This record gives sequence, C-alpha cells and structure tokens, in this order.
Amino acid sequence: MEGSGQFTEFSKLLQELSSIGFIILDRRMNVIFWNRFMELHSHIKSNEIINRKLTSFFPDVNEAWLSKKIRSTLVLNNQAVTSWEQRAYLLKLPSTQYSIDDVDFMYQNCTYFPVKNSDNTTIAVGIAIYDVTEIAISQRLLENVTEQALDLQEISTHDHLTGLFNRKFFSDQLVQDVSRCRRLDWGLGLAMIDADYFKQINDTYGHQIGDEVLKELAQRLQRTLRTFDSLCRYGGEEFALILPNVDKQQTLMICERLRECVNQSPIICGQQKIQVTVSIGTARFEKNKSLEEMIAEADAALYLAKHNGRNRVEQHQTK
Repeated sequence: MEGSGQFTEFSKLLQELSSIGFIILDRRMNVIFWNRFMELHSHIKSNEIINRKLTSFFPDVNEAWLSKKIRSTLVLNNQAVTSWEQRAYLLKLPSTQYSIDDVDFMYQNCTYFPVKNSDNTTIAVGIAIYDVTEIAISQRLLENVTEQALDLQEISTHDHLTGLFNRKFFSDQLVQDVSRCRRLDWGLGLAMIDADYFKQINDTYGHQIGDEVLKELAQRLQRTLRTFDSLCRYGGEEFALILPNVDKQQTLMICERLRECVNQSPIICGQQKIQVTVSIGTARFEKNKSLEEMIAEADAALYLAKHNGRNRVEQHQTK
C-alpha cells in the first residue's frame, strides 16, 4: 500500500489506544491503520481490514459523503470535524450504553486531518473517532424532558379547542398586566366577548359544527389584535380580552374592529355558511378598583350589549 511504511511510528503510539478510535484511509478509502479501540468496538481485527476498502466492512457508510470529506482534507490540507448532532456516527458501531434499550449504536464525534510523509506530502487522511454516546443520550433525555415540560405548560395555559389562552392564564396575566400598567402609568382595557345566539348554532347544526365555528371565531379575533394583547377563552362561547396601554377611545375602537371582523362575512363549515356576530362589553382599570370589580363591570357591559340588541359594543359607565 502506497505510503504504508510511513506509518510505523504511528503504530506504537496509537495502536494500543482504547479510549479513542483511530483509523487512516488512503484516497481510495482503503484502510491502512486500525487501532485497538476499533478492534474492540467493531469486532474486526486489524489484520482483517488493513489494505481492504472500508465500505467492504461497513456497507451502510455514505460513500459519496465520506469520499468528498477525504478529498477535501487531502486537497485543502486542513482539519475538519463532524459532531453527532450533524451526523450520529461515521461507522455504525455497537452502543457502549447497554442500559439504554433504544440505543443500538455508538454516537460519535470525528476529527479528520491530513497525514503526511517525510516529504511533507499529504498521502492519507487520519480519522479520530470519539465515543460520545453518554453525552448524546444525556442531551437527548434533557431535550425530551424540556419538551414534555413545555407541553405541560402549553396544556396548563391553553384551551385545547381554540388554541387560545385559557381562563387560568387570563387570571394570571391580568394580575401581571395591571401591575405593569400601574407601574408605567398606562391605561388598561378589559373586554368580555360573547358569540350571539350560539345555542341556536349548536341546536341547528350540531356541536361538532359549533366547535368549528368557535375555532374560526377565535382565529378571526386573534388576527385582529396586537401582539401584546391577550385573548383568552373564558368559557363556552365567551372570550376575555386584556388590552394593555390603551385609553377609553382606543379600547372602544379595538373592540369595534373585532365586532366588524366577525360580522363582515359568514363562517364556512363544510357546505354550511353560518352568520355569526358577537356582543362585547368593556371596562377600564382604575387604581381604586379590584380585578374582580373590573371583570364584573365588563360582564355588566356585555349584558347591556345583549339587552340592547346584540352585535354591538358597550362600555361600562361609572355612576
């Protein structure tokens, strides 16, 4: 094998390494060095694989990719690395973590570097293979736990039907927004929104269509709002809306825009075109007012909107 005599000095130093895999490939991907780590984990002896093509023993290697990596190292004459996050492994070796049932291979980080002869000519590519299975599994488990925690957080703060925030979130967020608005001397508006005659929709078209109407209604309302407004499903066909940093006129303008976006076109559910309207009651935060009083005032304004004919916005009037 071309240049194989140049690697005698590597053998004594690297052959007995059992913590790092080390192989050397020529430009045709023939193996010209295979250390003890590789023997232990691949169950292939050095004398079985030397001067043989790597892919003859590892047919699942992406030959085109590895060939490009080798050519790049030879031509550019510099080091390169791959991590397990980019490519789980270079060579599929058995996992070293036997306690993990669903991991049957060794995760690997790899370093590729040029190997030169005495004339300083690059004649082969050395590859150091590091077993990072324990690190990879730990990170994967951490990601799974984080994802599960986020899922639980999503479930605890969101309504499963509409995807809007739920009543629990509304209560917590209202406390935070009131505190912030008090600190910054901002106004704050609260609106209670109710779909008109929703029981008739359920009775006429069924609850499945009713659910589709609620989902579309939620989307229309959400699309109309600012990013820092909080729209929540309060219960049934009723929604609650927190509007930070608005005055009385802005609160009415936003709520009127919501009413119009619902009223302007019917909701399409299959073959059905269902005209939906909403009634909205609003209230404003005042320093001498409790949150419960504020919600009660918005509810009273909503009742007034219903009493005055529905499909309208009513503002709570302080006596």
